[in-house]
Amino acid sequence: MIDMARVDEAIHNSLELLKSSFHRSQLGGGGWYHQLEIPEPGPTATALAMTAFLSCDQRPAYFEEALEFLRKRQVGSDDALVDGGWSINTSMGHPVVEATGWVTWALGRARCAHLAETPDAERGYRWLVANQNPGGGWGSFSGAPSRVWLTCLVMLGVAQVSPYDPALDPAIEWLMGQRQREGRGWGAILDAPCTTTHTAIALFTIVSVRPGWRDKSLLEAYDWLTEHLDTAHVDD
Repeated sequence: MIDMARVDEAIHNSLELLKSSFHRSQLGGGGWYHQLEIPEPGPTATALAMTAFLSCDQRPAYFEEALEFLRKRQVGSDDALVDGGWSINTSMGHPVVEATGWVTWALGRARCAHLAETPDAERGYRWLVANQNPGGGWGSFSGAPSRVWLTCLVMLGVAQVSPYDPALDPAIEWLMGQRQREGRGWGAILDAPCTTTHTAIALFTIVSVRPGWRDKSLLEAYDWLTEHLDTAHVDD
Protein backbone atom coordinates (compact mmCIF):
# COMPACT_ATOMS: atom_id res chain seq x y z
CA MET A 1 0.00 0.00 0.00
CA ILE A 2 1.17 3.55 -0.79
CA ASP A 3 0.61 6.00 2.06
CA MET A 4 -0.48 9.10 0.12
CA ALA A 5 -0.22 11.27 3.23
CA ARG A 6 3.51 10.52 3.35
CA VAL A 7 3.81 11.18 -0.38
CA ASP A 8 2.07 14.55 0.01
CA GLU A 9 4.32 15.43 2.93
CA ALA A 10 7.45 14.53 0.97
CA ILE A 11 6.32 16.62 -2.01
CA HIS A 12 5.55 19.57 0.27
CA ASN A 13 8.97 19.35 1.92
CA SER A 14 10.70 19.13 -1.46
CA LEU A 15 8.94 22.20 -2.83
CA GLU A 16 9.71 24.13 0.36
CA LEU A 17 13.38 23.21 -0.09
CA LEU A 18 13.28 24.60 -3.63
CA LYS A 19 11.71 27.81 -2.38
CA SER A 20 14.44 28.25 0.23
CA SER A 21 17.31 27.45 -2.16
CA PHE A 22 16.45 29.98 -4.90
CA HIS A 23 19.40 32.25 -5.78
CA ARG A 24 19.58 35.55 -7.60
CA SER A 25 21.78 35.72 -10.70
CA GLN A 26 24.32 38.40 -11.55
CA LEU A 27 22.71 38.53 -15.00
CA GLY A 28 19.29 39.34 -13.59
CA GLY A 29 16.46 37.20 -12.34
CA GLY A 30 17.47 33.99 -10.65
CA GLY A 31 17.00 30.25 -10.37
CA TRP A 32 18.61 27.06 -9.14
CA TYR A 33 21.73 24.96 -9.60
CA HIS A 34 21.76 21.17 -9.23
CA GLN A 35 23.94 21.56 -6.15
CA LEU A 36 21.47 23.68 -4.23
CA GLU A 37 24.06 25.44 -2.06
CA ILE A 38 25.89 26.91 -5.09
CA PRO A 39 24.64 30.49 -5.61
CA GLU A 40 24.94 30.93 -9.39
CA PRO A 41 21.94 29.22 -11.04
CA GLY A 42 21.97 27.17 -14.21
CA PRO A 43 19.33 26.76 -16.96
CA THR A 44 18.82 23.00 -16.54
CA ALA A 45 18.19 23.04 -12.80
CA THR A 46 16.04 26.17 -13.12
CA ALA A 47 13.86 24.53 -15.77
CA LEU A 48 13.56 21.35 -13.68
CA ALA A 49 12.60 23.32 -10.59
CA MET A 50 9.89 25.11 -12.57
CA THR A 51 8.67 21.74 -13.86
CA ALA A 52 8.52 20.35 -10.32
CA PHE A 53 6.04 23.04 -9.30
CA LEU A 54 4.05 22.66 -12.51
CA SER A 55 3.85 18.88 -12.01
CA CYS A 56 2.24 19.55 -8.63
CA ASP A 57 -0.26 21.98 -10.18
CA GLN A 58 1.38 24.95 -8.50
CA ARG A 59 2.60 28.24 -9.89
CA PRO A 60 6.39 27.98 -9.81
CA ALA A 61 8.07 29.89 -7.00
CA TYR A 62 9.92 32.98 -8.25
CA PHE A 63 8.31 32.41 -11.65
CA GLU A 64 9.05 35.79 -13.25
CA GLU A 65 12.61 35.82 -11.88
CA ALA A 66 13.28 32.36 -13.32
CA LEU A 67 11.91 33.39 -16.71
CA GLU A 68 14.09 36.52 -16.72
CA PHE A 69 17.18 34.44 -15.94
CA LEU A 70 16.41 31.91 -18.68
CA ARG A 71 15.76 34.70 -21.18
CA LYS A 72 19.15 36.26 -20.46
CA ARG A 73 20.91 32.90 -20.70
CA GLN A 74 19.42 32.04 -24.12
CA VAL A 75 22.21 32.13 -26.70
CA GLY A 76 21.97 34.43 -29.72
CA SER A 77 23.89 33.79 -32.94
CA ASP A 78 23.69 33.98 -36.73
CA ASP A 79 24.48 30.24 -36.76
CA ALA A 80 21.33 28.07 -36.78
CA LEU A 81 23.22 25.34 -34.89
CA VAL A 82 23.87 27.80 -32.06
CA ASP A 83 21.07 30.38 -31.98
CA GLY A 84 18.25 29.84 -29.52
CA GLY A 85 19.82 27.14 -27.37
CA TRP A 86 20.93 27.18 -23.77
CA SER A 87 24.39 26.41 -22.47
CA ILE A 88 25.16 24.88 -19.09
CA ASN A 89 27.53 26.58 -16.66
CA THR A 90 30.40 24.34 -17.77
CA SER A 91 29.95 24.34 -21.58
CA MET A 92 31.65 27.70 -22.14
CA GLY A 93 28.63 29.34 -23.71
CA HIS A 94 27.93 26.63 -26.28
CA PRO A 95 24.30 25.40 -26.23
CA VAL A 96 23.73 21.76 -25.36
CA VAL A 97 20.76 19.43 -25.76
CA GLU A 98 20.27 18.71 -22.07
CA ALA A 99 19.74 22.35 -21.08
CA THR A 100 17.84 23.33 -24.23
CA GLY A 101 15.55 20.31 -24.05
CA TRP A 102 14.62 20.84 -20.42
CA VAL A 103 14.08 24.61 -20.82
CA THR A 104 11.96 24.21 -23.96
CA TRP A 105 9.86 21.52 -22.31
CA ALA A 106 9.38 23.60 -19.15
CA LEU A 107 8.40 26.73 -21.09
CA GLY A 108 5.91 24.75 -23.15
CA ARG A 109 4.32 23.27 -20.04
CA ALA A 110 4.16 26.67 -18.33
CA ARG A 111 2.14 28.22 -21.20
CA CYS A 112 3.87 31.54 -20.54
CA ALA A 113 4.62 32.79 -24.06
CA HIS A 114 2.91 36.16 -23.53
CA LEU A 115 4.68 37.13 -20.30
CA ALA A 116 7.21 39.94 -20.68
CA GLU A 117 10.24 38.06 -19.38
CA THR A 118 9.58 34.78 -21.19
CA PRO A 119 12.46 33.38 -23.26
CA ASP A 120 11.80 32.47 -26.89
CA ALA A 121 10.70 28.81 -26.74
CA GLU A 122 10.25 28.83 -30.53
CA ARG A 123 13.96 29.54 -31.01
CA GLY A 124 14.79 26.82 -28.51
CA TYR A 125 12.63 24.39 -30.45
CA ARG A 126 14.33 25.36 -33.73
CA TRP A 127 17.74 24.81 -32.15
CA LEU A 128 16.71 21.30 -31.10
CA VAL A 129 15.44 20.41 -34.58
CA ALA A 130 18.55 21.88 -36.24
CA ASN A 131 20.81 19.74 -34.04
CA GLN A 132 19.09 16.41 -34.78
CA ASN A 133 21.48 13.77 -36.08
CA PRO A 134 20.82 12.20 -39.51
CA GLY A 135 19.81 8.90 -37.90
CA GLY A 136 16.94 10.54 -36.01
CA GLY A 137 18.42 10.75 -32.52
CA TRP A 138 20.23 13.45 -30.57
CA GLY A 139 23.55 13.72 -28.81
CA SER A 140 24.74 16.69 -26.78
CA PHE A 141 24.78 18.73 -30.01
CA SER A 142 24.80 18.10 -33.74
CA GLY A 143 27.28 15.37 -34.65
CA ALA A 144 27.72 14.04 -31.12
CA PRO A 145 26.71 10.36 -30.71
CA SER A 146 22.98 9.95 -30.16
CA ARG A 147 21.85 8.84 -26.71
CA VAL A 148 18.51 7.45 -25.51
CA TRP A 149 18.09 9.88 -22.61
CA LEU A 150 18.92 12.98 -24.65
CA THR A 151 16.73 11.88 -27.56
CA CYS A 152 13.78 11.37 -25.22
CA LEU A 153 14.36 14.77 -23.66
CA VAL A 154 14.42 16.53 -27.04
CA MET A 155 11.30 14.69 -28.23
CA LEU A 156 9.41 15.92 -25.16
CA GLY A 157 10.59 19.48 -25.72
CA VAL A 158 9.83 19.51 -29.44
CA ALA A 159 6.38 17.99 -28.90
CA GLN A 160 5.49 20.73 -26.42
CA VAL A 161 6.02 23.38 -29.11
CA SER A 162 5.15 21.44 -32.27
CA PRO A 163 3.30 18.17 -31.51
CA TYR A 164 3.31 16.95 -35.12
CA ASP A 165 6.75 18.14 -36.11
CA PRO A 166 8.32 15.97 -38.86
CA ALA A 167 11.44 15.53 -36.71
CA LEU A 168 9.48 13.33 -34.29
CA ASP A 169 8.83 10.45 -36.72
CA PRO A 170 12.49 9.56 -37.37
CA ALA A 171 13.15 10.16 -33.67
CA ILE A 172 10.59 7.53 -32.67
CA GLU A 173 12.00 5.15 -35.27
CA TRP A 174 15.51 5.70 -33.88
CA LEU A 175 14.33 5.25 -30.30
CA MET A 176 12.47 2.03 -31.05
CA GLY A 177 15.58 0.76 -32.83
CA GLN A 178 17.60 1.23 -29.63
CA ARG A 179 15.46 -1.20 -27.65
CA GLN A 180 17.29 -4.32 -26.53
CA ARG A 181 15.68 -7.33 -28.18
CA GLU A 182 16.76 -9.77 -25.49
CA GLY A 183 16.32 -7.42 -22.54
CA ARG A 184 13.12 -5.85 -23.95
CA GLY A 185 13.96 -2.49 -22.39
CA TRP A 186 16.37 0.39 -23.11
CA GLY A 187 19.87 1.25 -22.00
CA ALA A 188 21.93 4.40 -22.53
CA ILE A 189 22.86 3.19 -26.03
CA LEU A 190 21.99 0.16 -28.13
CA ASP A 191 24.63 -2.21 -26.75
CA ALA A 192 24.39 -1.06 -23.13
CA PRO A 193 22.49 -3.09 -20.49
CA CYS A 194 18.85 -2.18 -19.98
CA THR A 195 18.09 0.08 -17.04
CA THR A 196 14.82 0.99 -15.39
CA THR A 197 15.71 4.68 -15.79
CA HIS A 198 16.17 4.55 -19.57
CA THR A 199 13.26 2.17 -20.09
CA ALA A 200 10.95 4.37 -18.03
CA ILE A 201 11.81 7.60 -19.86
CA ALA A 202 11.58 5.88 -23.25
CA LEU A 203 8.09 4.60 -22.49
CA PHE A 204 7.04 7.93 -20.98
CA THR A 205 8.30 9.78 -24.05
CA ILE A 206 6.59 7.52 -26.56
CA VAL A 207 3.18 7.66 -24.87
CA SER A 208 3.55 11.44 -24.39
CA VAL A 209 4.53 12.16 -27.99
CA ARG A 210 2.19 9.62 -29.60
CA PRO A 211 -0.79 9.11 -27.26
CA GLY A 212 -2.76 5.99 -28.07
CA TRP A 213 0.00 4.44 -30.17
CA ARG A 214 -0.12 0.67 -29.94
CA ASP A 215 2.89 -1.58 -30.35
CA LYS A 216 3.42 -5.01 -28.84
CA SER A 217 7.02 -4.20 -27.98
CA LEU A 218 5.83 -1.38 -25.68
CA LEU A 219 3.84 -3.87 -23.61
CA GLU A 220 6.92 -6.10 -23.44
CA ALA A 221 8.96 -3.13 -22.22
CA TYR A 222 6.36 -2.36 -19.54
CA ASP A 223 6.57 -5.98 -18.43
CA TRP A 224 10.37 -5.74 -18.26
CA LEU A 225 10.11 -2.55 -16.22
CA THR A 226 7.72 -4.16 -13.74
CA GLU A 227 9.92 -7.22 -13.38
CA HIS A 228 13.12 -5.24 -12.76
CA LEU A 229 11.86 -2.32 -10.69
CA ASP A 230 13.74 -2.16 -7.38
CA THR A 231 12.12 0.34 -5.04
CA ALA A 232 15.07 0.04 -2.65
CA HIS A 233 17.35 1.56 -5.32
CA VAL A 234 17.47 5.34 -5.26
CA ASP A 235 17.25 5.82 -9.06
CA ASP A 236 14.27 3.47 -9.35
